Amino acid sequence: MKKRPLEGKRIVITRPAGQAGSFASLLEELGAEAVVAPLVEIGPPGDWAPLDAAIGGLGGYHWIIFTSANGVRYFAGRLAAAGKAVPSGPRIMAIGPATAQAVEESLGCRADAVPGKFVAEGILEMLDGERMAGKRVLIPRAAEAREILPGTLRERGAEVEVVHAYRTLPAPQEASEALRREIAAGRIDMVAFTSSSTVRSFARALGSAFLKEHRGRFRVASIGPVTTGTARELGLEPEVEAESSTTPGLAEAISAFYTREPQAG
Repeated sequence: MKKRPLEGKRIVITRPAGQAGSFASLLEELGAEAVVAPLVEIGPPGDWAPLDAAIGGLGGYHWIIFTSANGVRYFAGRLAAAGKAVPSGPRIMAIGPATAQAVEESLGCRADAVPGKFVAEGILEMLDGERMAGKRVLIPRAAEAREILPGTLRERGAEVEVVHAYRTLPAPQEASEALRREIAAGRIDMVAFTSSSTVRSFARALGSAFLKEHRGRFRVASIGPVTTGTARELGLEPEVEAESSTTPGLAEAISAFYTREPQAG
């Protein structure tokens, strides 16, 4: 029987509880043991009022841009609570296939556009040929996010409203303590990051002194350039970066890494 490429590798997934399952399955199909260590939790924003106000005037927007599946789900929940549906006027942009799927499942409609590159820069490239002056754009997103998307659209003349649909919160301390023990004992081969928020939570939970001491014990994999940039800033230079910023793309990149370097730890 042919050995699978990730056989014997223990790979940490730091996604929130309930959102790691599909990625874990991909890694396990390749032979890895997925170690789910949710270091962040997803919760509602501190104040629903801005999102509710935006939902009340949805028909006045030209674009609704979703930058995560979580943003879609929390938006859809408030939309349903208000007894409303997405009107026919605004066009919907989803940053990637997982977000587009969430649009279809949670909002009952299809995204009008999905960029070729699943990052904010990809959205901006897709809108580059469209005259944005005077157009109203709604971005329901996390409380903590990059400003390049709304900032650039404003530079192009758009009226951009950013509303907090959800926020990321630190997970209970027990999760980080268990992961710290596993890393210190050399039982973790790689930590896979699927967003900048998971990198920041990992660094915050484990602490700079611990990571400086034990960084050589594990490899780092990143879902894409934005996450890589965050990891690099925090002293967690990735050995692996996915070409396609999706969890299947990340699993493929991890598999390719260990196929090239079968003895890599």
